[in-house]
Amino acid sequence: MPPCSSPRRADHNLPPVPDELPRAPAAIATSTIGRRASPSKDNVLSPVPSADAVVSPTPSILSKDTALSPQVPGRTPVWQSASSDTGPGPAAVHRKSLSSESLSMESLTCAPIRAIPAHVALKFLGSVFRGNGDGYRYAREVEWIDCFWSYSRHASQFMNVCTLLVHYSAWQAFLAGVAVSVVTALMMPAQLVDNGYRAGVPCMVTGLCTTLAVLFVWPSRQRVFLDRACIPQDDEEAKRTGILSLGYYLKVSKTVMVLWDVTYFQRLWCVFEFAAYLRLQVDKEEASGNAIRVLPSMYGGMTAFCFVTGALFLLVTRSLLVGADDVPGAPLDLSPAELVLRVASYSVITLFVSFSFTPMFARHVRAFAEQDIQLKTFSLDKAKCFCCEHNHLHPETKEVMACDRDLIRTAVIEWFDNVSTYERFVRQSLEPHTIRRAHIPYANIVVGLAPPYLWDLAGRCVWLVRTDQYFLAWHLVLNQMSLMFIFNPLLVIVVTGCFVFFL
Repeated sequence: MPPCSSPRRADHNLPPVPDELPRAPAAIATSTIGRRASPSKDNVLSPVPSADAVVSPTPSILSKDTALSPQVPGRTPVWQSASSDTGPGPAAVHRKSLSSESLSMESLTCAPIRAIPAHVALKFLGSVFRGNGDGYRYAREVEWIDCFWSYSRHASQFMNVCTLLVHYSAWQAFLAGVAVSVVTALMMPAQLVDNGYRAGVPCMVTGLCTTLAVLFVWPSRQRVFLDRACIPQDDEEAKRTGILSLGYYLKVSKTVMVLWDVTYFQRLWCVFEFAAYLRLQVDKEEASGNAIRVLPSMYGGMTAFCFVTGALFLLVTRSLLVGADDVPGAPLDLSPAELVLRVASYSVITLFVSFSFTPMFARHVRAFAEQDIQLKTFSLDKAKCFCCEHNHLHPETKEVMACDRDLIRTAVIEWFDNVSTYERFVRQSLEPHTIRRAHIPYANIVVGLAPPYLWDLAGRCVWLVRTDQYFLAWHLVLNQMSLMFIFNPLLVIVVTGCFVFFL
């Protein structure tokens, strides 16, 4: 990190974008396992003003979508131009002008950059991520940031937290739950259960508890940038300097994780942040692999839904719908009344799951359709931002806010030469790095559906081996494995594919 006293250098400015925009390196990949508009900050990258630039007093009110922009000598600032996206009113007339300070590629504060461990940001169902409590006290001084989290605050934060939990700790929780269920099956006394079907119930209980515990507390080593935690929210001066250093935070971030949802490409700051980091990767001679990861936030929610419904389905069917004489792998000898009861119970559970899943996935499909339209029709003047939505008056304090759109326009003109070039860059260069079709990845389906079946399999298989029914045990293993890794994923893929086709 450069020393606090080091002068700003004009050579930090990035070269203008040519008419034929370059594609980002192929190494920048997306992942298949998606900020903002409320009071705080957003990150943006803009060139550093020259040493002779005049610096005017900075505004005291900074929203999440508010920062400070460069004022170029000899050019009329955008905020003084006649064009404005706000209607008449006191906020439009008395709107604060933007400072000539710029969000810099270098740290503007004497304190080192800060990051927060991913598992700390996500503990207690993402309490820090959702803004509950003081997250700044959990941040630590670092030299590099492993991942920069970019998200829209208008999205479902519960979905975002689920997506991050699945991304960082799902496989660890999966393996831990299976291991504990196997140990439970081996240690469980044979007389504890009356038949082989119910032998899996204790294993499912211990497996479920272990999986949830590991999922929520797995100590991920990744140091991430989360705006609510890495920039102080109570000290206005410290917040201002932190926002001004956001360009440096992006510069020292190894990857950027985009938590995409239908509102992401509607937000002015989210699009600019995505484009800024992508432009950095385009201008680098060597780009690291997977520098930008796009995680649709709906993936985490659907994975959690599959997991919870699968676990409840097996617990109910194994605990309540199994007779005392049922043997796993053997034909069932049921009376007509028992057969009707079981068929009705399975039908009710299936209909409940179907009607719960359908609206969720339908929203997911429509969000993908809207994403294409949002990118193809992106306009700097039509993108949403917090200050313009509230007519540049803070909704809580009623104080006048500086206009983020003017800031972005000024930075775009300096970095991309003109607004039309920036809009063309967004339309052409961002699209290849988004998820192109509505689907649930196979890995998410397995992580969501397979664990309950594996827990149940451990208990039932051990019970059959203890009772010398080796053939039935082998038959049960083959049946459950094909169900977990072939039939169930294929069924989900076919059903979701039909949704995509008809919607």
